[in-house]
Amino acid sequence: MSHGSESQPLFDQLLFEITTEELPAGLARSALGSMETLVREQLAQARVAHGAVHTMGTPRRLAVRVSNIATHQSRLEERKMGPPIQVALDGEGKPTPAGAGFAKRCGMDPSSLIQVETDKGVYVACDVVMEGKPTQEILGDVLVEVTRSIPFQKSMRWGHVAVPFARPVCGFVALLDDTVIPLQWAGVTSGRQTTGHRFLAPGPVVIPHANQYEDCLRKHHVVVDVGERAALMDARMEQACKDAGVTLVPDEALREETLFLAEEPFALVGSFRPEYLQLPPTLVVAVMRDHQKYFATTKNEHVATEETAPLAPHYVNVVNTALRPGDITRGNDRVLEARLRDAQFFVDEDVRKPLVEHASQLGRVTFQSKLGTLQDKADRIAHILGTWEFEPAMPPETLRLAAQCCKADLMSLTVGEFPELQGHMGAYLVEQQNAQGGMDPQVGQALVEHYAPRFSGDALPTTALGQALAAADRVDTLVGCFAVGLRPTGSADPFALRRAILGLWRIATEGSQSFSVRALCKAAHDAHRLITQRPATQQVASKGDGKSKGQLASWEDTWALVEAFLDSRLRAYYGDRFAPDIIDACLTADAWAQPKGLLARMEALTAFRAGPGAEKLTVAHKRAFNLTKKSHVEDYDEQLLKEPAEVALQQVVTRVGRTVTQQAQALDFAGALDSLARELSGPVDEFFEQIFVMSEDEGLRHARLQLLHRVVNTIGQVARLERLGG
Repeated sequence: MSHGSESQPLFDQLLFEITTEELPAGLARSALGSMETLVREQLAQARVAHGAVHTMGTPRRLAVRVSNIATHQSRLEERKMGPPIQVALDGEGKPTPAGAGFAKRCGMDPSSLIQVETDKGVYVACDVVMEGKPTQEILGDVLVEVTRSIPFQKSMRWGHVAVPFARPVCGFVALLDDTVIPLQWAGVTSGRQTTGHRFLAPGPVVIPHANQYEDCLRKHHVVVDVGERAALMDARMEQACKDAGVTLVPDEALREETLFLAEEPFALVGSFRPEYLQLPPTLVVAVMRDHQKYFATTKNEHVATEETAPLAPHYVNVVNTALRPGDITRGNDRVLEARLRDAQFFVDEDVRKPLVEHASQLGRVTFQSKLGTLQDKADRIAHILGTWEFEPAMPPETLRLAAQCCKADLMSLTVGEFPELQGHMGAYLVEQQNAQGGMDPQVGQALVEHYAPRFSGDALPTTALGQALAAADRVDTLVGCFAVGLRPTGSADPFALRRAILGLWRIATEGSQSFSVRALCKAAHDAHRLITQRPATQQVASKGDGKSKGQLASWEDTWALVEAFLDSRLRAYYGDRFAPDIIDACLTADAWAQPKGLLARMEALTAFRAGPGAEKLTVAHKRAFNLTKKSHVEDYDEQLLKEPAEVALQQVVTRVGRTVTQQAQALDFAGALDSLARELSGPVDEFFEQIFVMSEDEGLRHARLQLLHRVVNTIGQVARLERLGG
């Protein structure tokens, strides 16, 4: 199949706009991304050449502009294969009914059939040529297909309309330069009329030409280009803050959401009573951001986040109208005052009880029916932390307190109303108790940090206790779920085990504390066996599989599942940075015991493979591995090895093995590979040239195989080179 490539005259622009009732901010942004992809796909499928595709949108409209549209579809030249010649043609070479039917289906005369030699014999075929239709005739169907194909997480139907969309569709603008493209969908017909700003210019807006779209809407207080609207919003917020003598606290997520809440953004600065600043800053920000969509401010001129700046008693609100700004601000202030007053009440009630008293209520809440209560989870975390080897050492009472209280603030009124404050409220209660000579302050910071990293790219905990608490929390959930059969599926991961295992790995590889992932998982399994299986958590049988709460798979079975899961997740995690066989060669058992070494292994092996000694060492390793892979590692009588080549290899392996072990422990895998290539490759080659390994003498054969085992294991301290391709 081929498309005609001859140059065509072009239309300047295609404009397509879908006007709707107010779209949720998240749906509008995702719809624009899908719309761009769909337009490209549908135009390609329709064989319409075009230039750049640019999407635009507001809460009430989704629009796309396509430049340099061809006036006609490209010509289609396609060879369609038919039946074998003996079926399609009779003995005189005339078409049989089967051949004539094939030609008719192709829209061709039977006399146009041609014969084509293939691997399976001679077949008949038709060379079909389809001239392109005028673009104006097919664009309506293309745009309807784009509209019906836009995916939404949630859709609705309205009135008597049977087709779904995120919100009711109110109109279409479809222009090819200055010509309306006729189309109809969901009971709505296309034209050149859209609507202006709901409050500032609510009347109809006529678009004379596709290239006048933005200008026409701009005159009616609609900034339809997302980038232009973002720049305008930022400028107006900055000016409003400057006038009020404050600085905006950056909040990219709120900025992105607010961008799709207004068609022309205006910024207003409101205020609240300064005494509310005595509340936890995260709580004040949560009240403003999550409940009211307000931006926090600070008196500092330079600020990164709300955690690093003292808040000011002012906020910035982005609104969709410039009418009566004073009334809007006064109303906003009253609503925020009520919200903050409620927050103050929750905090005052929570502070009445020490954090350990909140923790005493954890036994009333089920973590998971098979894994016991939140109290069980806290006890398991305490057990895991008890096995942790901190450098420097940490007081056992601090570890017990951190484990006991890490979930305590979930029982507070404040977190019940503001779930995003989990951890932060615990730290605030620790701070309040410290003011009365109470708890260790590092426990408070660990309570906040143990939820990190919360998402891909999020910062890790900064303290040793925070890292340990975060790792223990994740490994407890991970091991427990796998031990009782709660594995993630392709479509469901209710306990976020994929995120948990990558968070655990990042803490192990990027954090300040060194620990074995396998050993930590073993401690978690022991904790489940000792704590989840306590009589109090064995009384109720779980539904479905007949197992009681806390009934666990064995450690060996559980680790096999966790190891396979970790292996698959790390292959995906590192897949864009390293070749698959490099990852495969380095993902050995040592990786789970020494996580910090995995990245160093892969970087060293990648660099080594590009060097001159890689091929020789890899071949030597593979030869040794292939001979020994079916034999077991056992002791052997060194006195049986008398040939110079085997004696020399034994001496080299002993010497190099000590060096490589030291280099591997220091994570100097580049140096270890260099040592192996420089000192071991030659003796291994000489051994294979001069020694017949599979001797008829069983003792000698066994000794030689065990010597090769030592070669394989010495190289294997760095990587499994037999897994490298090539």
